[in-house]
Amino acid sequence: MRLGDAATQLMPDAVGLYRVCDPDLPGLVYVGEGYIRARLANHLGKGSKATHRQAPFFRAGLECSWTINAAWLRHHRLELETDLIGAYVLSTGQAPSAQFLG
Repeated sequence: MRLGDAATQLMPDAVGLYRVCDPDLPGLVYVGEGYIRARLANHLGKGSKATHRQAPFFRAGLECSWTINAAWLRHHRLELETDLIGAYVLSTGQAPSAQFLG
């Protein structure tokens, strides 16, 4: 789904894991966890802040996917997020493009 649509259509309490990609480029832009709607809206906001290090990566036209699971505790989500990033690095040789620019 388009990132902007997901950031407004997901329920505010939807918690889980998500990934962001640019449909025009190979690979992922970001892998994250938490309250998905709020996190995606936060990422969209970074795109409008010219001085933010992630701004060039969070622009219009991005897409995202997610999995919602309220049973996962925060430390479970963090472990899963770390595993997903690690698996991505193992398969591509690099982290998602905006992952560690915070």
